[in-house]
Amino acid sequence: MFEKLKNFLDKRGWKDRFAIGRKKAKKILDKFKKSDRFELDREVMELLEFYGLEVAEFKIAKSIEDVYAVAQELGYPVVLKTLTSRAVHREDAGGICLVRSKEEVKEAYPSVLGEIFTRMPWLSLEGVMVQKFVDGKYGLWIKMERENKDILPFVVELREGEREKVSRAIFVKSEKDLDFLSQLPEEILGAYIFFLHFPDIRKMEADFVGTDEGFVLVDAKAYLFES
Repeated sequence: MFEKLKNFLDKRGWKDRFAIGRKKAKKILDKFKKSDRFELDREVMELLEFYGLEVAEFKIAKSIEDVYAVAQELGYPVVLKTLTSRAVHREDAGGICLVRSKEEVKEAYPSVLGEIFTRMPWLSLEGVMVQKFVDGKYGLWIKMERENKDILPFVVELREGEREKVSRAIFVKSEKDLDFLSQLPEEILGAYIFFLHFPDIRKMEADFVGTDEGFVLVDAKAYLFES
């Protein structure tokens, strides 16, 4: 199957295009697997940069003083996102907040941290992601999931606007079904190729914001098979 995938990518000129990204990502994923980490949060965004995706600029803060400094560096408004010991949907747990000034950071910081641990007390805090706010027209959310470590089959869900509304679901069970990749916006193609390259990834989710210049990745997470 992997040989067929290479042929498929080569025919479309994608094999060489993503070769360097695959090599870099493989080294990082191998380290995660050796350390028995099977849930990736901000690391996925860094990996997807290797695949040509535009990622909203962010830095990690360990204290409110760090948040002040990073927000000043990136420029307001920024989004605060909690980083925890498990990859969770921050929107569902209250671990995300848009702030427009230092005063709003001071007010939001304790509530963002407190809310997520009130709802999910088993988590431990690893820091706060301070991310430049992307002002876009609409959101695009994609999820890819497979049941075993084979490249195919897998299921793709695409949702525009509210996450609860599925706009398209695709069951990819053969090379022919991969033709839908040719219809995707160029800016997000790398996310799918990344998932295809690494069948050790059981599930991956990515959130994009659509702007006049194209799609910008603002959040992502991945779950590896544990055996």
